[in-house]
Amino acid sequence: MKKIIQDIQIKKPLRENIPIKIVDNDFSDNYTADSPVVIKRRIHVPRTPQTRIRKSGPHMNNYLFIVFILSLLVGALYFSYITFQKITITIQNKVQNVDFQNESFVGYKGGEKSPHFEIMILNDSMNQKISFSSGKNVSLKAKGTVIFKNEYSLKPQKLAVNTKITEDTGRIYLTDQALTVPGYTKDKAGNILPGTIKTTVTALEPGNSYNTEAKAFLVPGLQKTDKYAKIYAVSGSSITGGADGNMYSLDSVGLGTIEAAANTVFKEQINRKLAAEVKNGYILYGNATNFNYSYDPNTQSSEKDGVVQIKGTISAVIFKKDDLAQAIIHRVSPNLDNREYAEIEIPDLSVFSFNFTDKNQAITKDLNVLSFNMTGKTTMTWNPDLNLLKATVKGININDLDSTAKKDPGIEHISAKFRFPWQDYLPSDLNKIEVINR
Repeated sequence: MKKIIQDIQIKKPLRENIPIKIVDNDFSDNYTADSPVVIKRRIHVPRTPQTRIRKSGPHMNNYLFIVFILSLLVGALYFSYITFQKITITIQNKVQNVDFQNESFVGYKGGEKSPHFEIMILNDSMNQKISFSSGKNVSLKAKGTVIFKNEYSLKPQKLAVNTKITEDTGRIYLTDQALTVPGYTKDKAGNILPGTIKTTVTALEPGNSYNTEAKAFLVPGLQKTDKYAKIYAVSGSSITGGADGNMYSLDSVGLGTIEAAANTVFKEQINRKLAAEVKNGYILYGNATNFNYSYDPNTQSSEKDGVVQIKGTISAVIFKKDDLAQAIIHRVSPNLDNREYAEIEIPDLSVFSFNFTDKNQAITKDLNVLSFNMTGKTTMTWNPDLNLLKATVKGININDLDSTAKKDPGIEHISAKFRFPWQDYLPSDLNKIEVINR
């Protein structure tokens, strides 16, 4: 190339028929005037032989892209199905009617038998205002009852008629008859159980000052003996009726007023107090009570208008709600197993009316067995164990849901709704099963 440039510069005529030589990778400068024109060409020789790759066409690339996208969609759908699958099951509980007409039951105070009951006894009093009849001069001694006790000897102890007893104010009362107080006994632990006897007493003097509610009395005649603290009396009833001078007394109108008040106002008052003391988990029926009251018809008053004290006692039988409900459920459905009985409840036991089988039934602390009748209408409702239901139906085919679930007799109707409509099987994960109790 250099030679060509030089020839141009010296304006030499171009040589004709000068051969041209192409040399690869020859970089020498050994040329003569007659040498052929050399055109040098670099040729790249790779050190590592290259494999010739056949280029794919545009149709192949599109196909692979579509396959890739479809794979992503299928994977996403499967992931969503596994992660978000859910079924909502709606059940309708079974409800059964209860209709009793003087249905007979037996209750028990203790032991393992049910229904279980307990006895409540409440004492109360009320002062009734009253107008007395016309007054007259009277001289009346107070009267009442006491109970003598013997803690002195195993042998009976005799007391003569008109034996004096006194309470803490020093007022003296006399026994109305001679007495023999039984000797004491001992229990298994060696404790003394005093012998007792009840008797009436009369105040030593007339007058209302001898009316008393005292609870304990001593025998003055035994004061200088070792019997003094061990033969004594306690109150059996209030000592009342003492009056002296111009006193007003009760007539038939006054007595009628007291009777009416006792059977209405006073009875309602004592019933309210009793109901307020019923323990949680127990129920009290109005007819499951005995109500007794008393007052002194010989009450005297120095004033025309006065008060008469009415005293009352109410005794009641209260039933344990759970026991009574189970007794009713067993009566209506006697052939269920224990698990099923535990699923049933009666919402309101107060709809029933209660009556003693024996209309003259006396309620005392010693009452251990009781017959009674129940009348009324209500319903009992099943409450199936929802966790047990989910564990039973997990993983099953949707077509088997109804027959499998209804093995629990507390399920009246069942329906289900999948989150994904193409699901055929319930999830095996309990957290993906929701149960709604309608």
